[in-house]
Amino acid sequence: MNEIMLPPQNIDYSLALRETNLSNQYWWQQLAAKWLQFSRYPQQRWLLFAEDSFDFSYCLFALLLAGKTPVLAPNKQAETLAKLLGKVDAVCADVAVENAPLQLDTGANASAEAVDLSNIGSKIAGELELHLYTSGSTGEPKLVVKRWRQLLAEVETLERQFGPQLEHSLICSSVSHQHIYGLLFTVL
Repeated sequence: MNEIMLPPQNIDYSLALRETNLSNQYWWQQLAAKWLQFSRYPQQRWLLFAEDSFDFSYCLFALLLAGKTPVLAPNKQAETLAKLLGKVDAVCADVAVENAPLQLDTGANASAEAVDLSNIGSKIAGELELHLYTSGSTGEPKLVVKRWRQLLAEVETLERQFGPQLEHSLICSSVSHQHIYGLLFTVL
């Protein structure tokens, strides 16, 4: 239950569209660069916010593979991000977060140094946590702690239920990956 199912490194296909196609190899390069970057810092709890699912996904997996705890903000409102700063050690975001103790941009821009992709782990400890917050639509956003093994169990259940019907489908999400359903259906 600790296996991480990342796209195979040796297959070339498009994962996302922007101004140009974003390939599987490019995703792996970005993952490797971010993993290397996160591994250099002792900070454990990282506030993660990226509007783009492609950038968010390699940052999320890089944090987990580096043994860090991703903390997902429910939105990018300055007030929300400021409140979460007291609960994290560092920030990785595509927006500037005022008074962040340490902030890295979500863009990895594939590190200039050579990174051996075979050194990237293929396992994420089942007990690693992911911290999510509810949207706060009925009051203050509430913390929801999910262990990696719990998220994998949810993904496996969804795969059993819907996998055969969706095998060759394009998935478009109207729910942000910062929220549990967007995370489960579009990133994991």
